[in-house]
Amino acid sequence: MPNVTVNWLPKGCRTPEVKRKVADAIIAAMAGVKDAEIAADRVTVEFTIIDETQPKEGYKAQK
Repeated sequence: MPNVTVNWLPKGCRTPEVKRKVADAIIAAMAGVKDAEIAADRVTVEFTIIDETQPKEGYKAQK
């Protein structure tokens, strides 16, 4: 399972909504490379700047 760690987001962008959009974009980009054979539901995105809004298991593809 691919696990992506994002090391930086400016403080103004650390809202749950922005983090969700960034995670969704990363998941879509990785799953969009057909030769990589990565399924969107297998990607986890985590941010090194952890706050109370980040899921403990990281962000996964939305269903």
